[in-house]
Amino acid sequence: MGITEGVTAVVVTYRSGPTIETCLRSLPAAAGDRPLQVVVVDNASDDDTLARVQASGVPADVVKRDSNAGFGTANNEGLRRASMPWVVFANPDTWWPPGSLDRLVAVAASHDEAIICPALENSNGTLQATVETDLTASRVVRGMLRLGRAVRPSVPPASGPPVEVDWAHGAAMCMSVELARELGGFDERFFLFFEDLDLCWRVRQAGGVVLVAPEVRVGHVGGASMKRSGGDAWVAGQRVRGLARFLSKREGAGAARAYAAAALLVYGLTPTAVHRAMARAAFGVLRSAE
Repeated sequence: MGITEGVTAVVVTYRSGPTIETCLRSLPAAAGDRPLQVVVVDNASDDDTLARVQASGVPADVVKRDSNAGFGTANNEGLRRASMPWVVFANPDTWWPPGSLDRLVAVAASHDEAIICPALENSNGTLQATVETDLTASRVVRGMLRLGRAVRPSVPPASGPPVEVDWAHGAAMCMSVELARELGGFDERFFLFFEDLDLCWRVRQAGGVVLVAPEVRVGHVGGASMKRSGGDAWVAGQRVRGLARFLSKREGAGAARAYAAAALLVYGLTPTAVHRAMARAAFGVLRSAE
């Protein structure tokens, strides 16, 4: 594929007013000389998100959904509207330095069947821990019960060539539109969380690779829309449901039940509202698996 091939940036918003203007305004310079299509899919925001999109002045195809069907569903709606050979799924709380999107696509174009993620950084320039190792029920449960190493993301290298990883956080993910469509996009059964893990897993299952490009840096607030959605407890419950769904998909219902039972045990014994929400979500997983 040629270096001047264009890229479609799909940005899913939900109550993203505080960050979406910065994100959109950064994209044209980030794309450099590449043709750029911006698709914003709004999941029925009830704040000023859409007004901020318009105020950004960046030409965008705006899809206004009547309801919030989840992150993956909205991304797939944007993918269907992609008119360029490459697509980047960009969170609305990312900001893209000049040339960063162009470089990310260039890395993607040099690898067959790949997802390419940039190194995400905080506003102070420090790198975020976004690199993950493969998740299995055994590994997750052992970590939760302190019978093995806890499951934690790691920071990518600060420099050097792209590194192959099992999966990376999906705040910014680039791939060919052809590959994304061949895989059916995101699995829409994931409402929020671990749809990025699932997509990376399916790319690897198909013989592809997941890479993080340390030389491509992208700013990321982290959780900006989530904090304005349903609160910390709601977010925590969604994490439990998302991981249970992935484990069930990968290893079967028994794996999801094992994880949910461990989560109920660990989180049900702590008094915080967040942990109570996680325990309730785990109980729901166990009941649904009956």
